[in-house]
This record gives sequence, structure tokens and C-alpha cells, in this order.
Amino acid sequence: MFPTPTRTNFFTLPTEIRLSILEYVLPPPHPDSGVRDLTVTGPIEPFFVQIDDIPFYSEQRWKSSILTICRQFRTDFTNLVFSRTVFSVRVSNRSVRSLHSRLADLRPCQIASIRYLIVEKEEHEFQALSQWSHYPFNIPNFNLTILTIGLASSPMAIENTAKIAKMLRGLRNVQTLRIIGNFCTVKGGFKAWYNQLVGLILKEDHRQRYDVADAPNVEETWWEWSFGNQTQSAVFKAQKSKPVVGEEEYMHMIKPLMETWMRSVET
Repeated sequence: MFPTPTRTNFFTLPTEIRLSILEYVLPPPHPDSGVRDLTVTGPIEPFFVQIDDIPFYSEQRWKSSILTICRQFRTDFTNLVFSRTVFSVRVSNRSVRSLHSRLADLRPCQIASIRYLIVEKEEHEFQALSQWSHYPFNIPNFNLTILTIGLASSPMAIENTAKIAKMLRGLRNVQTLRIIGNFCTVKGGFKAWYNQLVGLILKEDHRQRYDVADAPNVEETWWEWSFGNQTQSAVFKAQKSKPVVGEEEYMHMIKPLMETWMRSVET
């Protein structure tokens, strides 16, 4: 007699193959996913862990349902699903829980799996960016592909801009930082604030390289910046730090950036 063939199903496949299959089922989100209107608060649909006030945008909800199929799916696929999901949270004076307390509901490996995070901040919360030390929200576990910060759609007086410029020199674990004006009213306009920030980044970089007592202090992260007039968004993409060179060579290297910045100020 011939031996009875062993039946193969999804669960008998090696974990690596199951993960590879799910990677095709769960493509990474579109870079603009969830940012069309940050002022809209959708229905709260918690993940399988209770994360209150962290809703998923409609195009993302089906991903979380995969984890409710069975315990094995939850064990094998939680980190992958987290990495392919856009998380969104609003932080304000009226928030019952801070972002840190909400994330406390997650295991460290789950926090480390988050790649796409949208945070809408009111004025006092946005100022707190200047207090970050190396990591977004001072959370070392974060390793974000895109961090989007939407300003609250209300009048704002953005202070601490110079401190934010200094913070960006040492910021790690963020590939793209996107700040969206979101119809907020900033003195001089949101683009004027963006130009001020870029100018301060350039000024601080020169100071740290050539003027301070212990120079050169090279940035941990250099940023490639751009501004979208239609979307009213400031985008900063992480780059390798600039090399240590003489001041004359540095000024020649940085000249195109200065010229682009000056054109932005003039328009």
C-alpha cells in the first residue's frame, strides 16, 4: 500500500513562509494614507488590545481583523500587521490619556513594530517637540518610517523653534518627519514658520561645526527638507550626516541649500 499523503494547509507551513504570504496580502500603506483630513475624528475601533482613542482609518480596519481569526494568527502576525497599519491619535489639553499611557497597553515588541504614526497636536503639545532627546516622543522603541504631526486647526503661536532645530540634529529612528499645517493660524503663515525652522537648522549646523568651543559637533541626522504649498506640509527626510570639512569647503557644499532656502523665503 502507498502511504497516505500528509495533508498540507496554511498552518503546517513554516512560519517564515506564512509571513511571506501575508506580506503580499498586507502591502505597506500609501504615504498619504490617513492624512486627507486630520480634523475628522472617526469611530473608535480598538485593536485586539485595548488602545482607547487610537482609531484606525477606514482603509486600514480590515488589517486588524486578521488578528481576530485565531490565536495562531495573533501570535504569528501581530508585529507584521502593526508594521503595515497607520496609527492615528489626537493629543490635546482635553485628552484623558497621553500618548505614553496609551502605548503602555502594548508590548515593547509591538511598539517597535509601529512604522506609521499620525499625531494631531494642539499648541502646548507641539511645543514639546523641543524636549525630545534623540527619539520621537522620547520612546527608544519607536522606529518609524513616517511620523506625521498635524497641527490643530486653531490659532497657534509656535515658540521654541530654535530648540526644535537643535532637536532635529540628534533625532533618530524616524525616516520621514512630516508636519502638516492643517489650516492652523500661525503668525506670518505656516510656510513662514517652515522657512524660519530651515534657516535655524542651517545656522545651528554652522555654529556647531565651527563656532562652539568643542567644534566640530556633527549632527547625528541631516535632513532633506521640502514644502508642499498645496498640502501645506513640511517634509523632512533623514539623511546621513554631512562630512567634516574645512569651513570654506562647507560653505561651498551648503550653498545650493542656502539658495533654495532663500528662494522659498522670497516666494
